[in-house]
Amino acid sequence: MAVPAGKGIVFVANRYNAYRGKMTMQEFDQTFALEDLQLYTTKSFYWGKPKDNNASALVTIAAVPKG
Repeated sequence: MAVPAGKGIVFVANRYNAYRGKMTMQEFDQTFALEDLQLYTTKSFYWGKPKDNNASALVTIAAVPKG
């Protein structure tokens, strides 16, 4: 949504680190149609950090003619 039309963002391989944070697990307490089952839900939190200011670039996307 923040990238203008005709533009795109590309990332350079091995210049962006991804991290996993806390994971939570809990029993799903809403029954709905699950009468004889135990259902558990998990949530994981992730974030990333570039190694330097050259980890990504804004590029112009050229239209390719059909045919």
